[in-house]
This record gives sequence, C-alpha cells and structure tokens, in this order.
Amino acid sequence: SALKGSYTVKNGILRSNDITLTADAANGTATAVVDLPPRQMDVQAQARLTEHPNSPPIGVQIVGPLDNPRQIFKTDEMQAYVLQRLAQRGLLKNLDKVKTGDENVDNLLKGILGGGQQQPSAAPTDQAPTDQAPSPAPQDTQPTPTKPEDAVRGLLKGILGN
Repeated sequence: SALKGSYTVKNGILRSNDITLTADAANGTATAVVDLPPRQMDVQAQARLTEHPNSPPIGVQIVGPLDNPRQIFKTDEMQAYVLQRLAQRGLLKNLDKVKTGDENVDNLLKGILGGGQQQPSAAPTDQAPTDQAPSPAPQDTQPTPTKPEDAVRGLLKGILGN
C-alpha cells in the first residue's frame, strides 16, 4: 500500500533511518546505508504480520554490491514462535513417528495447512471433433502446486489460531 522514508546524502553516502512499509499482510521498517561511489549497500529490515501482531518480526539484511547484493533472512525468532505454537496445539506429538519421504509427512502438512488437493479442470480445446474415440487423458500423479503465499497463510492461520 505504501513505502515511505527520507534520506540524506553526504560525501557520497546515502542514509535513511525511517523507511516504513505498509502492505496487506505485513508492516515493515528499515534502515539503509548506500555508499554510492563503490556501489555498496547495507539495508536492515524487519516486517511484522498484520494479522498476527503478537508474532515476532521476520528480518532481512541486504548487503553487498548494488547490482548483486546478498539477502540474509533472519527467521530464528519466527521459527521458534511457530514451533511453540505447533507444540501448544498438539501438532508435534506424532512427528517422532514420521520419516522423511513418508506420506505421513504429507498428511501432517495437509492437516496443518488445512488442505485437500483441488483437481485441475479440463481445458477446452480448439480441435474439431473426429470419428475416433477420444484417447484417455494422461493421469497427472503430481499434486497441484500451492502458491507459497497461500501455503504460508494457511499455515499461519492454523498455527496462530486466526
């Protein structure tokens, strides 16, 4: 919705200490130092989920050359918070029985994400009808991919109780 901030430039160094972001899912703050002649940056940012104001922020540091900076995500607090909420809701009690690759992992994730799979609808074709019987459509054994933002939203709603 909005990205605001001010900056100063002195001796080729841009500084901002009041960057704010207002978005549908999160509100964020950031500071930035950009050393213009060598084209280096150091941005420290954090965002808080608007629907879960008691959850910890997710941080990111963007550092390095302007044309190829490193992004360092700071998610330790959020991970600990999510695990705590999972434990509080009893969703971790069966994890000791789950092995990597086991379909129980899929079932557990479906339970956390609140999901069943949606079947894709058949796409219309522009081909003229023929006298031959249509060949059976190939069966797609892969589940329909879930958008990351939908998966995270469902995960957080299940964990955080909203």
